[in-house]
Amino acid sequence: MQLSPAPVPATLLAPLLYISLVGCSISIVASLLTVLLQFYARKQSDSTTRIHMNLNSSVLLLNVAFLLSPVWAVPGSACTVLGATLHYMLLSCLTWMAIEGFNLYLLLGRVYNIYFRRYVLKLCAVGWGVPAFLVLLLLATNSSVYGPHRIPLSDSQRNGTDFQNMSICWVRNPGVHSVLVMGYGGLMSLFNLVVLVWALRVLRRLRVQEKPPGPRACRDTVTVLGLTVLLGTTWALAFFSFGVFLLPQLFLFTIFNSFYGFFLFLWFCSQRCRAEAEAEAEMEAFSSSQAMQ
Repeated sequence: MQLSPAPVPATLLAPLLYISLVGCSISIVASLLTVLLQFYARKQSDSTTRIHMNLNSSVLLLNVAFLLSPVWAVPGSACTVLGATLHYMLLSCLTWMAIEGFNLYLLLGRVYNIYFRRYVLKLCAVGWGVPAFLVLLLLATNSSVYGPHRIPLSDSQRNGTDFQNMSICWVRNPGVHSVLVMGYGGLMSLFNLVVLVWALRVLRRLRVQEKPPGPRACRDTVTVLGLTVLLGTTWALAFFSFGVFLLPQLFLFTIFNSFYGFFLFLWFCSQRCRAEAEAEAEMEAFSSSQAMQ
């Protein structure tokens, strides 16, 4: 995802590719572990855990499709299918991030526990179905929108006048890229940024009458970082790929989002450790109360 078509300096290609390869590979392993752990505990899980599992699944498939996209970057049906698959997985991942934001709003904003029939099934229809509809519609109307996409690279040794090219299977049509990549991603990122700011205000209001001890402040910091990762707000960096922001944006976007699956795994581990610690504390309190009787 890049807002500006400006060429990338060729000298940065190797480090960016290395970061992407390492980050996506680690994220694939981390996402697979997270999905397996969540699937193993599916009988005890609630709707929120099932939403997390779908997000991790979309991140896993997105990383796999991204690593495969340069392999068949030649004209042909294989590249068309792979480009459409990569686009579909990106849209699904962005949609599930927005669903996480919507679910967070329901958890924090609803005063009463309102039951939605087949809640997760309906969310799955949105998270997987809407991106599938958009991609299939593009394939049905004009399949040439997908294929080898050439990424211009400037040669800094020749003052940027010489351009090399790297190809991946991706969206070739600039209009489709503007609307169904940057536009779609922009709406999802904006929605989650609004939800994140609102959630932080709600959490701050809940803490305002409490004494702020050190552990509480540390826990709140971890909560903020966890929400930032969960809602995928780092994907908004794609909209700073211009001018003086281009080079830092390339590295920050590559680092944060190639390791996104790994960050989700760390967040899952922290949530599980916190739940186990709270359950252990409740058991100790119950045992103490029973011993005093």
